Amino acid sequence: MKQTCADAARCARLRLAAGLSVLAVACMASSAHAAVSDFAMGMGASGSLPFDGSVGAGLDNSPSDAIVRTNDQVMYRVSYTLAPEAANSLVTLEMGATTLPAGYTGPANPRIAYFRATDIPSGADGCQNISATPVSDPPPAGVSGVTADGLKLFCAQPQPLSGSNLSFSYHVSGGAPNGATIAAPTVTYQSDGNPARSNPRTLNEPSHPSTPTYGAPVVTVSAAPRWKVKKTRSSGGGVFIPRSGPNGEDGYVMGYNIGIYAEGARRGLEALKPDFTLEDNFDNGAKFPNLRLVDWNIDVPGFARALMGAGKHDGCGNWDYSLTRLGNGFDNTYFEVNDTGAVSTDNTTVANGGDCKATSVNVGAKTATLTVSGVDFSLKHYPTRKGTGPGTVVNTSNLLDSANQWWVASKSVLLWAPVTDFTPNVYEEVINKVSLNGTSVTGQANPPSSGEDKALVRRTTGGSLSKLYSLRPGGSRKAGVTYAIADPSLSDDTYVRQAGPGQHFDARLHVINAGTDDMPAGYICERIDNTRLSFANALPSSDSRVDVKTGILTLPQAGSAAVTWELGVGGNGISASGTWNSYNTNTTEYPDTWPSVAWSGSAQSDSTCGDSDGVTWYDSIASLQAAGKSLKDITRVRGSYSTYGKAVNTLYYIPLQANATYAFSGTDNAPGRAFAQGDSTLGAIAPNQAMWQIAPGNIRQGSDVMRIRETEYIAVSKSENDASLLDGRAVAPGSLLDYKITVNAASSTADHTTTVTVWDVLPQHMSYMPGTSTLGGTAIADPDCSAAGTTPSGGPFDANSVPTGYTACKWTLPNQPVKHTQLGSAAANLPPLRYQAQVSLSAPNGVQLLNSTFADSTANGRLKAIYRGANGFVCKSGQSCSFSNWKVRTRAETTVLLKKSVSHAEVPLNTGFTYTLYYAATGTHLDQLRILDVLPYASDGRSSSYAGALKLAAPIAAPVAGHALTADPAMVVLYTSNAPAHINRNSPNDASHNVQGTGSNSASSTNWCTVAQFGSANCPAAIGDATAFMALAYGRTGTVPINTAYELIVPVIASGNSDGNQYVNDYRADSATLLARNPGSNRVLTKVKDTSTFIAGRVYREASSPANTTDDGNATDPGISGVTLTLACTNPVHTATTTTGADGSYRFGGLTAGAQCTVVETQPTGYANAYNTRGTAATGDTGSSGTGNSTITIANLPATGSTGNNFAETQIGGGSGVTVSGRVYREA
Repeated sequence: MKQTCADAARCARLRLAAGLSVLAVACMASSAHAAVSDFAMGMGASGSLPFDGSVGAGLDNSPSDAIVRTNDQVMYRVSYTLAPEAANSLVTLEMGATTLPAGYTGPANPRIAYFRATDIPSGADGCQNISATPVSDPPPAGVSGVTADGLKLFCAQPQPLSGSNLSFSYHVSGGAPNGATIAAPTVTYQSDGNPARSNPRTLNEPSHPSTPTYGAPVVTVSAAPRWKVKKTRSSGGGVFIPRSGPNGEDGYVMGYNIGIYAEGARRGLEALKPDFTLEDNFDNGAKFPNLRLVDWNIDVPGFARALMGAGKHDGCGNWDYSLTRLGNGFDNTYFEVNDTGAVSTDNTTVANGGDCKATSVNVGAKTATLTVSGVDFSLKHYPTRKGTGPGTVVNTSNLLDSANQWWVASKSVLLWAPVTDFTPNVYEEVINKVSLNGTSVTGQANPPSSGEDKALVRRTTGGSLSKLYSLRPGGSRKAGVTYAIADPSLSDDTYVRQAGPGQHFDARLHVINAGTDDMPAGYICERIDNTRLSFANALPSSDSRVDVKTGILTLPQAGSAAVTWELGVGGNGISASGTWNSYNTNTTEYPDTWPSVAWSGSAQSDSTCGDSDGVTWYDSIASLQAAGKSLKDITRVRGSYSTYGKAVNTLYYIPLQANATYAFSGTDNAPGRAFAQGDSTLGAIAPNQAMWQIAPGNIRQGSDVMRIRETEYIAVSKSENDASLLDGRAVAPGSLLDYKITVNAASSTADHTTTVTVWDVLPQHMSYMPGTSTLGGTAIADPDCSAAGTTPSGGPFDANSVPTGYTACKWTLPNQPVKHTQLGSAAANLPPLRYQAQVSLSAPNGVQLLNSTFADSTANGRLKAIYRGANGFVCKSGQSCSFSNWKVRTRAETTVLLKKSVSHAEVPLNTGFTYTLYYAATGTHLDQLRILDVLPYASDGRSSSYAGALKLAAPIAAPVAGHALTADPAMVVLYTSNAPAHINRNSPNDASHNVQGTGSNSASSTNWCTVAQFGSANCPAAIGDATAFMALAYGRTGTVPINTAYELIVPVIASGNSDGNQYVNDYRADSATLLARNPGSNRVLTKVKDTSTFIAGRVYREASSPANTTDDGNATDPGISGVTLTLACTNPVHTATTTTGADGSYRFGGLTAGAQCTVVETQPTGYANAYNTRGTAATGDTGSSGTGNSTITIANLPATGSTGNNFAETQIGGGSGVTVSGRVYREA
């Protein structure tokens, strides 16, 4: 007996609740004569929740008003039923005709509405093989998808179906104008045996209790402009740039971003007509009298290139890093939403910000008019991130979030003022204001909007110093050495926060003369932690910017300065052992205070690089080594210059290497400790200090920390296991989702193992399915899941952050490999972690279910995500981290979900099996639900073919409660003995059915009886006489509650069948509540397999001449008839007795392959054992002598049987009929 699941009933529930067939289900070819019983379509909602509850442009009062906001959707319900089922159903929706309102002034031929692949209903009962990319018209057979223009949607359902209830939506473009109209889509249905038809019955049931429909009206678009403008200063404030004025004067340049966006939900937005204007005001009163909008080209080689003149940016640029200055950009794409002025689909960049020009500049009034044209307001694409940094502008987990900013343009303007407009050594604010003036494409005025910001300027003669552990650019690195990696958690610069022993990196000093004058002679001083680190030899290098004596790299950002580098050994602050007498330190490589390490209080921080510090200086590595010193002795690096020009901005890279052990003994000040030479540095914090002596008594300082460690970096991604399923897809309540989590565990140092922790938070209306977790296909323990609504203690959770109904689950995976490879490399992927989650049957329609995942490890070097409620895991402000979200959207149909399973796909001869009928009311209650199941019979149109009989084995019990199942003790089950071909099985509510047990059985009527009525007229005499059954849910007139599921268990017994017979079955249901009537279940197949085998042989007298030990046939070795043989088998237990025939042959049939069997010959009278011939797979006695019983054993009975199990005998006594004669005499 072939069992398809270790626990068939549980497997059926798991899969059927998800709309999936159990393993035993086999799809059968559909009838060529299938006909469409019902085909209907109606609008289910014009718009989506929440509705505005009022009328007006940009508003939508209700789902029934045939009004829809832009960036919203219109949903249609499509239902069909077939009798009987058919395969290869194809539902096609073609966008209805659209019109534009009078007075429309926007771009020609705007897109009004379109279908999207993510809106196609998926799942076992939905459309199959959904293509994420556009499909052809028509699409390949069995493929669902949307055409490239979005005007046609195809829903393929290849599997045989007897009906389907589907909901489809089209999306209303953000470019659709207020007052545009959209006719209902044309819906076409076709399948095997049913040619294409486009005449659905119109559904118009506005009072339906759960899924009302509203006919097929023309829908009108509702939209209004509500765009905002904001002004944000560029990073760095006002920047001094020599020769930057309109006539080459020195001056300060201030950059500002102008952002155009809408807040909150994007629904109901209307585009502005082309060529709207921005009024820019930079009037600061009496301050900055020469302040101007930059509408000329600033092109100062080595300092700045901002081409804002005519024919270039025309006074208003895009935010795309094209306005460079001092090694940075006024339009730094890290900090603000990007805008290339052209089409983009990047998540940091607007769809198309168009062109911005200063069309009028009033120098005296300090105002300018900026005209913007060509902006894409549709928001089909929108940026989600605030530039390339970690900030976000749209919460993709909640598109209705009131904090969302829907950016459509991001522009830049520059202001300039001469040095003389500013007071020396005073911080001053340069205010820039902007206001938005525009009307929509239908003439509606945009609400007033303005913004302002202040750029800070300080006219100074000073400079600035910053330092961090970093990596020199790849082209400047020494070949053949191993470099650390940039920290993946910090994206605003190339930080090295962690490195392994022996790895190379740099101390980077950023030295800027921010003043308006050249600086006199001074020096830059780096003080190396030479016990945990050492100065590294970065030579030779092919980069001309690398100092050929020391390997120090100089990268000018603006201007240049002649700096001479020296390497220092010894001097003030250095102990006799060779390192600093003391160090300041930190407990973390990610300090949240500034400076990273205190600038005073230790020998390292308080020492300088002056000539009076007693340091021995060397001008090269070669000279140092010639003096008998090594690189580890270097504690100071000095860069001296005779002048540092105004606005000169330079990066200096000092090469370092992490030590495996402490090179010297010494002390870290609190919170540190003493350390000893030779101890391992793993886990140690290495501090570095830098200073810039601009002039005696005028210094700038900087410091940084890093940690020496074996690194591991954990990243995570999540999807559904079926790669064709799209994030955000629609799923039905009750669906079972097969999730796949991929953890990437990479190291920049070495292969090793770690313990990985995976956190997964399931949303309300979704639950983990016990026993479904696997890692790389191998079953693992279920996760530790907190009670719904409970926030786990510890872990990556804000206090009380898990909302009501949400469930946080944690898998702990010990001994997982961390691969030494590039971060994110597929080589570092762990085997996929898979599990299943079920969507609740009670999940409301149209709800987004966000599943959020985060992975961590014992020594994860990435900064951690934090869980913050319904929006899932997020990175902390200003940080980069790794988490993964996956979204589905509920699609609750008004339907009864019907699934049938069978306990066995294959059964032996004359064996029983069990049908399970699963049904669920989804999206609505079901009044007076009837279920009708006609048992398989010959010529039933379902490919059933068998000999003998198939009968119910027992009366059918009412549904009982179980996992996700509801009891229905009031169910009435009826039976009939009518000829099965006479039963109208396609329509349970047909008038031919008499459910009172008082009717007759004929080709036009069927009488249905309770068990209590058995034996009455026209009722079955016993359960085995029933040919079909009908179940009346909740009594004869009851109602199945909404979002409940049930199972009927139907035992059947077969008799008189033969190998190859098959039983094919399905069932029908009906309720007046259904949109399309008489849906049917899937078909299930059970085949008969004669699995029996046999043992055979002969008992004969060995009479061959000369004698041998083989059976030479009855003519030579005559058989012995009537000999008794006894069979005893185990696994399974079986005993039998037989006697030999006239030719001495015997056979034991009906045996099970794999059994262990023994055949015992009862020794025939007058014979002695000659020998046994052991047949196929047999062992046992040879029987070469004696008159006792003989035995042959078959240890593993083959499925093909065992023949030639022979018992040979020799005759004793006179039984042979041979006369022996002679004479006895005396020899005389």
